[in-house]
Amino acid sequence: MTDTPHDSSPSASAPSTNVVDVEKLIRSLRRKEGTWVEWGQACMALMQAGYNAQNIFEQTGFEPIQQNQVSVAAQVYTSMVNAGASEEVRSHFLRKGSDILYEFRILSQTERAGAAALILAHNLDVDDARQVAKAMKEFSQFGNLTKGFTDTPGDDVAYQCWELAG
Repeated sequence: MTDTPHDSSPSASAPSTNVVDVEKLIRSLRRKEGTWVEWGQACMALMQAGYNAQNIFEQTGFEPIQQNQVSVAAQVYTSMVNAGASEEVRSHFLRKGSDILYEFRILSQTERAGAAALILAHNLDVDDARQVAKAMKEFSQFGNLTKGFTDTPGDDVAYQCWELAG
């Protein structure tokens, strides 16, 4: 490739302040500075500036699959915070858990906050998170609550287990 990604991006013709921001994002990603949420936000910003996943990979070393995971998980994290997730949940998932939050992409904003709290409370892993998200999604599609169950993440999982056992 003879052109650098920077030269082929729309930001090449943008004012120099945008070029500096793009360069700062690339440098930050290359050095893995900040949190994984910031990495996801940086990847999204670079894509909005005209970079594609391959360009970002060549400039930063973040593989496309990793870019997708942290970008989507950062959006989930932000929506979870906006839904009022507790400080404990926000703090925990800011440090780690992009793989877990990625699984919650199929849930609503408020469901994401509840699911994250459930994961943290029971120290569950990414496979468990996938099952929790699936159970919550399925449970949310029921019109009426089954007697004995509430609309909480724990009951969503319990209902799925009850259904499987029956």
